[in-house]
Amino acid sequence: MKCTLIITTLNEIDGVREIMPKIRDEWYDQLMIVDGNSTDGTIEYLRENGYPVYLQKKKGMRNAYMEIYDFIEGDIVMCLPHGP
Repeated sequence: MKCTLIITTLNEIDGVREIMPKIRDEWYDQLMIVDGNSTDGTIEYLRENGYPVYLQKKKGMRNAYMEIYDFIEGDIVMCLPHGP
């Protein structure tokens, strides 16, 4: 079975700097980061560090998941949503 880890971000630069280095490659088969068009450097940080980033076209958590649904490869999906 394959595992997909989905992480949603929106202006989470401090969080991604802290959390992303702690997430091990062996925990997932596919990593998908969906960003709601951050303006604080989150997208740049993630891309500079080799993380795949999908930019949402429509606002909202529901749209974040719906826009990437067809790209999910895992049999198991784990989600790490951004804060409030």
